[in-house]
Amino acid sequence: MKKTILIFLMGFLFLLSLGEFGFTRKRTVESDFSVLYATAPISGYSKGIFGLMGFSAGTGFDLTRGDTVFLNLRFDFAFIGWKNANLYGYSNDSYIRMPIFLGLRTYFELSEGILSYIEAGPEFSIEGGAKSSLGRNKFGYWGVTCGGGINFLFMKYLIIGVNARYHFISNPYFHVGPVLGTTW
Repeated sequence: MKKTILIFLMGFLFLLSLGEFGFTRKRTVESDFSVLYATAPISGYSKGIFGLMGFSAGTGFDLTRGDTVFLNLRFDFAFIGWKNANLYGYSNDSYIRMPIFLGLRTYFELSEGILSYIEAGPEFSIEGGAKSSLGRNKFGYWGVTCGGGINFLFMKYLIIGVNARYHFISNPYFHVGPVLGTTW
C-alpha cells in the first residue's frame, strides 16, 4: 500500500510540474479506476488478497450544471477481498464483497481544476467466502453507501484524486483509495 501511495504522489507531483494544472471541468462524462484499502466487515479478516484490498471502476454522467456546483449520476463496480491466515490454521480462507453502486454525486468547484464532492446512493453487494452469511436462496445484500472525495484536473481530461465511502450494509465497512480517471 505504501508503494501505491508513493507512486500516486510521484505522478501527481510530475503532473504539477508540467504546468497543465487548473483546467475547469467542461466535459460531461467521466470514467475512473481506484485501488482500495477497506476495513474488514468481519473480525479476524484484515490481510488483503493479492497484497491489496480491492479495486473499483466507475463512470458518471452530468445531470445538471451550475457555475460551481453540478450533479452527476454515478455507477461503480468494485471487488474487495480480505484474507484470514489464522482461521482454523488455513492460509487461504477469504471473504469477498462485490458492491454495485448507483447514486448521485454532487461536485463543488473549489477553484479552477479542484473539485470536491459528496455522494450517496443504494448499493447491491454480492458476498462470498468462508464467512459468508448468505443463505442458499440469497444472492446478496441491499444497503446504502455515502462518501466523498476530491479530484484534481490536469490537461483538460485527466483526473487524479482520492475517494472514501462508508457502506451501510450487513457487516458495514469503510474504504478509501486514490483515483485515476478521465473526462470525455
